[in-house]
Amino acid sequence: NSRKDLMNICGIGPKLSKGLIEAREFQPFQDWEDVILRVRHINAERVKLLQKYMTLRRCECSSP
Repeated sequence: NSRKDLMNICGIGPKLSKGLIEAREFQPFQDWEDVILRVRHINAERVKLLQKYMTLRRCECSSP
């Protein structure tokens, strides 16, 4: 999702969308607990809201 897409979700503003994208670009999220640990201002309550609009996909990346 782009930053603009994220900001269309209720409860996500510019700072939170930036934090989500930057954390995801650094390393894909493993699960929602990983999101809570790595993104500022995300807690279990906000995750419940986000789960209505977002899904996490596990990266099946292999090293060369």
